[in-house]
Amino acid sequence: MAALPRLFLVIAGLMLLAPRAWTHGNDCLFARLAVGNDGEVVLELTADWNGNPLFTDEAQARTVLSDALRLRQDGSLHALVDSGTLSFEPRSGYGPDAPLPPTHEASAHPLLTAIWRAHLPGATVAFATPEHTPHDVVLWRVPPAGEPPQRVLLICGEQSPTFTIPAARIEPSPRAYWLGGVLLAVIIPVIGWQLVRSARLHPAT
Repeated sequence: MAALPRLFLVIAGLMLLAPRAWTHGNDCLFARLAVGNDGEVVLELTADWNGNPLFTDEAQARTVLSDALRLRQDGSLHALVDSGTLSFEPRSGYGPDAPLPPTHEASAHPLLTAIWRAHLPGATVAFATPEHTPHDVVLWRVPPAGEPPQRVLLICGEQSPTFTIPAARIEPSPRAYWLGGVLLAVIIPVIGWQLVRSARLHPAT
C-alpha cells in the first residue's frame, strides 16, 4: 500500500515541474530566434519587467536581458555581445507567434526587448542559460514555411538543441556580369584570330 502514496508524490512533483510558461506567461523571458539564409541570426529576448515580480525596474531588466542567454559555439559559452550587436527597445506586446499560455491575456504592462544580431554563416550553435538564474527562458525558433514551430523551456544551466546556420550564398554583382561579358567579347575574337593565324603559318600537309 505504500507504493500508492509514493505514486501520488511523484505525480505532484511532476505537476510542480510543469513549464511555468503555460501558467504565468509574464514570469518568463521570451526569446524569438530567426535565422536567415544569408547566415544572419536575430534573437529578440523580451521581459515583462513591470509585471514580473523578479524585476524592480527597467534598468534591472536591461541588465538581466543582456546575459539571460549565452551562445555555445566551438564547445565554449560566449556572451552575446562577444559575437554580435545588442540593442534595446520598448514594446507593447510579445508578437503573434509567441508561445503564450492559452489563458494569457493581453497585458498593458510595458515590455523591454533586447535585440541581438550576428552574422554566423555555417556555424553550429546553441543557446544556454546561466548556471544560477531565477529567470526561465522560453525559446522558440521561427520555422521555415510548412514546418511546425520549435520551442523549448530553459531553466538554470540548460541548453537548447544545436543547429547549423546556413552558409551565406555569394551572388555575383551586376558589375561582375558586365565585366565577364566584356572579357568574353575581347577574348573570343583574339582566340579566333590566333587559330586562323596558326592555320596559315602551319598548313596541314
